[in-house]
This record gives sequence, structure tokens and C-alpha cells, in this order.
Amino acid sequence: MTYKAFISYKHGKSTEFARNLELALKNYAKPLFARPIKIFRDENHLVPGSDLGKLIVQALEQSSYFILLASPSAANSEWVKDEIEKWCDKKSRIDNLIIILTDGNIEINSLDKTIDWNNTNALPLNLKQYLPNVPLFIDLRWAESIENQSLQNPDFKKEINRISAKLNNKDPNELMGIEIIEHRRTIRIRRITIWVLSFLLLVSGVLGVTAYLGGEAAKKSRTLSLENLQTSILEQSNRAWDNRQTLQADHYISQAVALGKNREAQELYLEVMSRGVEYVRKLPNSNSKLAPVIMNDSTILALSRDGRIRTYSIDSLVQQNEFEYPINKIMSMGVDVRTGKIGIGGRGGEIGYGSLDNLDLLIPNAHVGSILEIALTSEPHQIISVGSDNTIKIWNVKTRSPEFQFKIPLPGIKTAKVLNENKIIVGDKEGFLRLYNSKTGILINQKKVSNLEIEAISARKNNSLFAVITLDESFREARGRGHRAILWNPLSDSLIKLPTNLTFEAIAGLSFTQNGDTLIIPDKEKRFFIYEIDEHGNFLKLHEKKHDLKGGLCFTNDGKYIISSNEGIKKRLISSWNVVAEAKGHSSGIWYSESSPTGNYFVTSDGDKKLILWHATTGDQVWKITLPEIGHTLDYSFDGKSILVDMKGNSTLVVDALSGEIRNVIYTENNYTSTRKTSYNPTKDEIAILQNEHTIRFINSYGNETRGPLNISDSVNTIMFRQDGNSLFFITDKVRLNEIGKNNVIKSYAPIMNESYSSDIASSDDGKIVAVNTKGIIYVWSTDKIGSTKYTKNLDCTAIEFSPDRSRIMASCYGYFEEWDVNENLTLNKLQFSEGNLGWMGKPTYLMSGNKVILPDEEGNVSLWNLGYGGYVKSIFFSDRNHSTYNFSPQEEFLPNQNLAISGRDNKVRIYDINTTNLVAISANLGSTIIEIKYDSNSQKLLVTTENGLVFESNIDTYEFQIKLVANPKSVSEMTIIGKNRFAVAYDYIDSTKTPYITTGHIQVFEGKIPGTNFKAHEHKITNLNYLQDLGVLLSCSNRKIKIWDDSFKLIRTIDDFLGTVIHTKLSPDNSLLFVVARDGVLRVYDTNSWRLLKSMTLSNSTNPYLEQIDISPNNQFAAVATYGGSCKIICLKNWKTILDLHGHEDAWMRTSKFSPDGKWLVTASSDNWLRIWDFQKINALIEGRNSDLLKDSKERTLIPLNTSVQDLLTEIERDNSIFSLVLKSFED
Repeated sequence: MTYKAFISYKHGKSTEFARNLELALKNYAKPLFARPIKIFRDENHLVPGSDLGKLIVQALEQSSYFILLASPSAANSEWVKDEIEKWCDKKSRIDNLIIILTDGNIEINSLDKTIDWNNTNALPLNLKQYLPNVPLFIDLRWAESIENQSLQNPDFKKEINRISAKLNNKDPNELMGIEIIEHRRTIRIRRITIWVLSFLLLVSGVLGVTAYLGGEAAKKSRTLSLENLQTSILEQSNRAWDNRQTLQADHYISQAVALGKNREAQELYLEVMSRGVEYVRKLPNSNSKLAPVIMNDSTILALSRDGRIRTYSIDSLVQQNEFEYPINKIMSMGVDVRTGKIGIGGRGGEIGYGSLDNLDLLIPNAHVGSILEIALTSEPHQIISVGSDNTIKIWNVKTRSPEFQFKIPLPGIKTAKVLNENKIIVGDKEGFLRLYNSKTGILINQKKVSNLEIEAISARKNNSLFAVITLDESFREARGRGHRAILWNPLSDSLIKLPTNLTFEAIAGLSFTQNGDTLIIPDKEKRFFIYEIDEHGNFLKLHEKKHDLKGGLCFTNDGKYIISSNEGIKKRLISSWNVVAEAKGHSSGIWYSESSPTGNYFVTSDGDKKLILWHATTGDQVWKITLPEIGHTLDYSFDGKSILVDMKGNSTLVVDALSGEIRNVIYTENNYTSTRKTSYNPTKDEIAILQNEHTIRFINSYGNETRGPLNISDSVNTIMFRQDGNSLFFITDKVRLNEIGKNNVIKSYAPIMNESYSSDIASSDDGKIVAVNTKGIIYVWSTDKIGSTKYTKNLDCTAIEFSPDRSRIMASCYGYFEEWDVNENLTLNKLQFSEGNLGWMGKPTYLMSGNKVILPDEEGNVSLWNLGYGGYVKSIFFSDRNHSTYNFSPQEEFLPNQNLAISGRDNKVRIYDINTTNLVAISANLGSTIIEIKYDSNSQKLLVTTENGLVFESNIDTYEFQIKLVANPKSVSEMTIIGKNRFAVAYDYIDSTKTPYITTGHIQVFEGKIPGTNFKAHEHKITNLNYLQDLGVLLSCSNRKIKIWDDSFKLIRTIDDFLGTVIHTKLSPDNSLLFVVARDGVLRVYDTNSWRLLKSMTLSNSTNPYLEQIDISPNNQFAAVATYGGSCKIICLKNWKTILDLHGHEDAWMRTSKFSPDGKWLVTASSDNWLRIWDFQKINALIEGRNSDLLKDSKERTLIPLNTSVQDLLTEIERDNSIFSLVLKSFED
């Protein structure tokens, strides 16, 4: 037999008992180095995708004994009943049944020693026929607490002896003797171990280094041949990438990974599919009113425009980390310096709480409106929040609910500041300052300081003086805007108007110094107003200092430095106001970027005349210099040692790529500012310069002529070397593409029709395809065919770039980047940030692999995006109407004939061949929005339901849709098939007698064409209707609830675990799990036997605040979750990790993620009218090919840290004797 015993129990209350029982039986009377007995407990063997029923049957057949943990819950468990039935099927096994009572009662008749079933509630009734006599029955109800479930407890040990004696077919007294002998042997070996460990610890200080070096040498010797082979293959991969042969490179990487674990190979392999933004390098938000926050003595927090919070070193202001949270535009931050916890408030009323790298708590809709102020008090687990809805709330983060709240009288709060855990001061729109006790809501004091709204508040350290910024009446009337600073002393109730009107629109940095004797205010005119204040709150003196910020400020804990944020973070010494440190990055829009020939570095230029070199993989800044003028275009030399900077005006710089030093200045006679007037030869040290509109010069990086000049009769405005260096493309004012080859032979192509100057030109590596960007139109040429244009593309952009493999072109547009297939003119991607329109984008720069691209923008963001190509996705544009609204939700269904049906924005159903992407059929306009497409396997017909209540049907060979019936004249929202010729629809019932109108969710059942049961299911609109045929239940979803109905439509269960509307449900292929996604950004998994919540995963962030749909792969290994942000998250169900993030709908709301029945394809569709078809077989092969820990089961393992003390180790050994073998084995190694 494989297993000594099979433990049957009810999950939940008995799980911990079963786990401890298993451990005790394995360790009892076990010889030290012997293997423990094998015991089957289902929790150790359950993985998604396994056939649970088959697994149980096999385990029962391979077990010698059956141990039942008896309890009332086990007696009612269908799983336990089924296990007992299968065990007792063979009468010979009934005698090997052991019952352990953990809860409830088992009554025994005193006369005949049989079970009194009338008074027994802990045993399943189906056991009655198999138990004429009472089997081995042990009462362990007294061992309910975990402390009693240990071999250290003599009573528990005694009962374990009885069970073990039965399992091993030994006399209990004999087995007790064996246990005593083994225990004594353990003590002896433990003493030996103490001596060995002590000796090793003593000697390790002398021999540690030698042992380490010797061990490493031996290890290297054993694996040298394998590593050499892997290294050789990786070198081949790198050479393939250098030659831009990406498919060969991927092939070499897969070979390296197949040989075993290699970190470099795994990281390279991971790049192939992990698409999305890898990093963003951006200075803090220049428009934020949110000041930096001191985290501790070494770290500062600052908010950036892209919604991320970044941490910087206080000493050097070097960026340390960046964090993204599921908050819709952060409006306030608070920090608890003792615990390192943060509180975040958003524009949508959300509150987040937790550590920097992981929020423990997210409360959506904590306030109606934005969060004006949030603070963490000195009391543990407490947050104070102030909302624009005029309410103040004190939250208990453990209960997720407010302990106390009160409302401020109208006209409402404009700004607020939490002073401590008891006091809060607010400024309103009518110029009142009000001081409240935040725990009682009692108004302590108030003062009207102005007739206009208060913009900002600062408090002296002991709260004896308050400074406010308010709109100034006289200044406002004269110029429409302006502010004044006012001091309020609550002790004397006096007001002091500080001199000088503050000429700025928004205040962020009003702040007292640490000792309270100075008030500092920055204004829009780039001045610091520094007010000296005495101890009584009287104004003494005003100083002015120049600065370059509009954002907020704060002080370091020692009071010596001021930290300011706007166009970067700057640290100033207060005594001198000198800048002593500055954060790195761009403070204005990036005009251009260019990658080094190796792809390891890239260089960017901005509108503030800054030139920055970055490390491409990490995003670290290498050097930063200031140029004489704005750098308009950039180009690397063939060897990567020089950078050509074409500046605005009539000069060009040659910059040393290693040091950032300017090596040479080349002057020209032209002043073009929007064209490319210089180009580096990709194969040698040669620069082509447009000297004037008719002359092209050729020089090296030192200014020496390499060949004679070329004179062109027409005016030239753009030049660029062909990638092989053999010729030069140029465009004339007649907007004609020309090419200068060897011996100065000029080849002219057909004129470009758009009579406008070109702004950029790009070519493929072999020069066979050239793209010319003019205002509003991109012309793509095939240079093999003189006189013809390959195609044109209407796209208003500033720059274009080819991918290294010549298959794609990317263009910089207003607010986004667009990429398309060169040959098919098929749009592949639109890439943009979640914050939306960030202005004109800079030139995109592909890295050498072609899978990654550097994207700069007008806000100064430098970001690395992973595109993840390699033949994994096909695309279909499936609607005739333009992408005009995010509310469009495409519906789709896989059909048995390998076709896919999908609804369009134009109310038509299109049928595609999933293998070829060919359009097979298209329906007529069905007259209303299509809300559901279902394939009915019973009738073998395709059913389509529209919002106006019509249900259409069609055969899947003709695709001619006919009206099946009128489901309901109301607004239909969902439809599901519940049997043969039987289905249900959900519709909105609007009660127009109420003001305002009330909409409730109703369900109408149809038997064929005949309406049947009709009932009200929810108080709100039904968002998902799903009949689980194998379970015989109907699920209806609505606002924060799921209701479960039986076949007679009787409500049997309500699940209300949700903080947002439930959007979609999906049953696992084995029917054991129900997956649910909701608008609170959380994926939840339920046990379909008990409907108990088993797992929850927060998948939302600021980019993807909502989850839209979920599907499970047919092999039950992966979940695909469609998100609001346009990505599809692939989750491994073995360890519940997100292992891939598939992008493809960056500018739209992804509504669909669905696996094909054979698991070969995954389709995603969104409101952008694009259908992406992912080859999931290739993706799955990539995932499995990594040979990494991504797909391994996340089981608990016993780990022994290297710094474990002898005493701690012995404690572990006492708990689990099996650790002995691990310790001694490590000594052998």
C-alpha cells in the first residue's frame, strides 16, 4: 500500500486538527533517520487542474486504514459521505476504520455496545449500515486548542500511541517502549549535535573563508561544462540580437533555459512576453499642490504626474524606488514615521493604507468627492480623513469602518490640517478658520480671517499660531487673482496681515520652520517670502530669496534643510539658501531620444537644453549636461563613442558618449528647427551636415573633411544616411525623396503629394523601405520600385522610427505612440500613460532586441516599454464604426467549427476563422446593442440577444439570423442558457411612479417561446447572469452581491463580500471553484461545495482600477483577467501569481478575455474595436520553458537561516525531528 492511512475530515474547523494529527502520527516512534509513514490528507495533493474525484478514489485504494475526524459538520459533508461510501464498499476494509471524535456526540448503547444513531450527530448516516459494532473510537474533543494537539502533551501522546499501534499492528505497550527508546536516542544525538554545532561554530571563524572558497571551487568544477555550454549559447543569442535576428536570439535563449537554471537566460526569456511599462523616469509633479513628505531621516516621498509615489535619498536626492497604487489621482499623503506606514487619499474618495510596497487596506468611496487631508495618528491602526463632502472621519483600519465622523456646516471645507489625534483645523470657502476636536466633533474655536476662501494652512509646532493663505479682495478685483498671508493667534484672538501680495494662482508650500521662528512661502514669481516671527506671534522682518519652484516644500527633521518640489526635487541649506542636492531627470518636455548601437544606453534631450545619458535596462542616469541651445535631433556614431547633437540654430555638437564632454562644435549656415539636418554614418566615423539649403558636407567627429561637398540645385530640408552607410537620403523643398549613392549618383523617387515640409525620415536596415513624415501624412516607400509609394498613412506626428527587424514602424503623436506593421499597414499598438494626454511625444527609440522601446513625452517622462513580440498575437479590426465611446462592450463566443463570433459597435455579428483570421460571415444590423452571444449545444444554434429584448438564432453553417422570440420589451442586460430550449434573461424594471425613477433587476425564464417564471432578483441592475449546469444553480450578479438560485429559482445563498459591482463569474473546468471579478479590483475564488471564500487577489492599480472579465484555461492551470487599463493578466493557478501582463488595447477598456475550447487561443477585445488573438500554446511553452520558480506550487517549507543560533535550532528540532536529517545532510555537503 502507498499510504498507511487516509484522513477524512471537513475543511474549515477540522483542518488544523487534521494537519497536527498527521504530523504527530508521522513522528511518533519513528527511528531518527527512517522515512516517516505516508498519510494521505487531500490538502497536500490538491492543485488546480487535478481530477479531485479520481485522486480521492486512487488514494482510498492505496490506503491501509481510514481515519474519520467525526463532527457535525463532517456528518453533513457530501465529500466525507462519498469517501466513507467508497471505503466501505469493500467489507474487508470496515475493520480498518478509525473514528476520532473532534466535536459533537457519538452515543453508545450500554447494553449491546452499538451506536445510538438517534442521539448521535457526529457521524454520517450512511455509515450506519456498515457499523454493527463500534470500531476503534477515540474521543479527542478535549484537544480542541492547538496547544493540546502536540506530542508534548502526555494525554494527546497517549491517544496517538493507541492510533499508531493500530496502524502498525503492534501492541500499544510495545509501541510505547519503542517510542521511549527512540526518544532517548534522539536526546543522545541532540547532545552530539550541540557539541558538533558548537565545535563547527568555533572552527568556522578560522576555516570559513577556506571552506567557502573550496566549496565554490568544487561546485564550479562540477558544473563547469554545463555553464560553459549555456554561456556559449547565450553568446550566440547576443550575437543574433546584435545582428537584429530576434527569432534566432529567442531560439538560443530557449536552448539555454532548457539546460537548467540560469538567471541570465531566464531574465532574457522573460522579456519575450512580459509586456508593459518596465520603468518610468520622471521628476516630481510640476503642477502638484502636494508637498514632499519626510518618511524618516533618510527617505523622502514625492508625487509625480504619472500617479506614482517615488522615494528619494534625503542626502543625495537619488531616486530609490517608485510605487503605483490603485488610487484615482492622489490628492493627499500622510506618513507614520514610527511604523513606516502611509495613508493616501484620492480624487475619487478612495483611501489607501499600508506599507510603501503593499497597501494593506483600500477603502473605495470613503468620501463623496476628493480627499483633502489624510493623517495617521499616534494611536495604532487609526486614520483621520477630511473630504470635500464636508465630512471628517476617524477610521479603524482593522475594521475598515469609521469609528467616528461628523459633518462641517456649509459652505464647506476648502482646506484642512490634522494637528494631532485630537485636533483638526479647517478653512472654508467663506474665510473661516474652525478648530475641532476630531474625536467628538465639538467646535473648540473659530475665527473669520477673510471674506474669501482659504487656500492653505500651516501651524506652528505647538499649535499656538496659525498661518493661512487666502484670496485677497483688492488684488482679486484688480487683476482677477492674488493671495495674502495672514497670521491668527488663537490665544490672543489677534490677526496679522503679512506684507506683500503673493502673486500666484495656487499655494502649495506654506510652512513654518522647525523652531517656529520663520514662515516660508514660495510664490509664482519664483521668490521665497521669508517672514521672521517672534515667540508671541508678532511679525518682525521680511526677506526675499529667488527660487525656481511652484510646488510644495517641507523641512528635514533636523531643521537644517528645506526640500522643495516642482521641476525636480531640490535640497537647500536654510542658512545660505544654496542648493546642495538635486534630483536627476528631465524637468520639461523631451524632444528627442536615441539608442546606442549596443542598446545598453540611450540619450535624451529636452526643452530646457538638458542632454541626459541613461542606462537602458535600469533607467539609471549616467550623466547630465546643459547644452548651449535646445538639442533638436540626436544620432550615435557607428562605434557608440560619440553622440551628434543637432541644436536649434546653426550649430551641431559632437559629445563624448562616455563622459558627456563636448568634443567639437560644427557651425552651419542654416537655421532649420523642425527637420533633420545632420546624420551619422552607421558604418564609419563620418557625419553628413546640411551646411545650407543647397550644400551637404561630409566630415568626421574631429571636424576633418572625409570627402568633397555635394551641391544640390533644389533646396534640401532633411537628410539621413541609409543604414548600410552606402547612400544618403534627402528630401527637397519640392517634397521629393532622393538618394545619393556611390560616385555621387542621385536617384530620385516620385514626388510626395502633400506639399508640406518633411519633419522626419526613417529607413529600414537594408534601405529597401523608407518612411517620410510630413504634416499629417506618412509616406512609406519601397526603394526597389522607383516612382511608386508603398502606401500612405494619415497620422499627424512629430517623429517616426523603424524597429530593428524592419517589420514595424512607430510614430510619436499627440498624447500617444502608434505602431503598425510595415507590410500590411496594420496598427499593432497605441501606447500611452494612464494619466491621458501628455502633449506631443518625443521620438521613440527601439532597443536592439526590438521588443523594448524608449518612449519620451512632453511632460519629461522617460519610460521603457516591453512590447513582447515574437509571433504571439494576431489582430482583427471588427467594427465599421469609429472608436467613439468606452461604453461599448463587445460580446464573443467560440463555436465548434473553429470559428469565433463577435459583436460590433454597429450592431452586427461577425464570424471569423480563428486560424486564418478571415471573415467568414457578417450579419445584418440587428437593430439594437448586442448584449449576449451564446452557443446552444442542445440545439446546435447560435443565440444572440439584443438590448431591446429580441433573441435571434442561426445555424452555424449559414449564419442567417432569424428572430426566435421577443424576450421582453424592457431593457435586457444579460442572457444565459439553462437547459434544452430553456433560457433566462435579465432585464431592467423601471418604476416611473417614484421620483427619481427606481431601476431594479428582474429575471424572466422562457420554456421555448413561452414565458415562464418572472421575478425580481436585485434592487439594482443585473450585471451578470450565469447558469452553472453541472451544479444546477443560477447565479445573478449586481451591485456588491451574488445571489444563488436553485432549479426552481428559490434563493439558497447570498454572497456580499464585494466593495464594488460584480461584473463576471466563471466556473473552473472541474466545477470545484467559482472565480468572480468585481469593480473593486479584486479577484475572488469560492469553493462551490460550501460557497466559502478560498482566495482573494487584488489586481487593480491606478492604471487598471477595474476588472472586467475572467476565463479559465481548459487545462485548469491559468486564469486570464481583462482589465480596465487595456491589459490581460495571466495568473498561474498553482501558486496564484500574476506571471504575464498581455497588453494590446492601451487606449481602451478591455472587455473580453476568453480561451478557445482547445486552449490553443486566447482572445481579447475592447472598446477600441480591435480583437487580439493570442497563440496561447506558444505563450504556455514560453512559460514552461523558463524552468523558473514561477509555476511551482507555493507550499510551506522548513527553512534554516544561516544565522540560526544553536538554541533556536534545537527548538526547531524539538518541534519536528525530521529536521535532524536536513542538518546532518548539510554537514555532509
